[in-house]
Amino acid sequence: MSCAAEDWPARSTRSRGLGRLGWPTPGLSRSSMTEWSVAAEHLAERYRQFFIIALGELILVTALTLGRSDFAADQSAAFVVSIATTVLLWRIYIYRAGEVLAAAIEASPTHSASPSRRHTPT
Repeated sequence: MSCAAEDWPARSTRSRGLGRLGWPTPGLSRSSMTEWSVAAEHLAERYRQFFIIALGELILVTALTLGRSDFAADQSAAFVVSIATTVLLWRIYIYRAGEVLAAAIEASPTHSASPSRRHTPT
């Protein structure tokens, strides 16, 4: 296990704890999470980037799995179906859902709520 993987629970706990305390900073006082503004376009772009990374990983795993096989007809067909599905998911999300996501976030009744409540389940 890498060092970053071992530190993740501690870092996550520290981040959540400091967020609840108002991120106390010497000389700057505290800030409430409700004071933070999150641009809907920025948030939508972050989600799109995450989705693209996930699709890229899907392609990578599929290609590596096929590369370790004997390229039988059924395995090659599964590879083609997997790549076609990935391309269709990309097309659906990036060209439609990704384009309207910023407007949907902006229109959301919880858009003015604190970012931690919007992004992470409790």
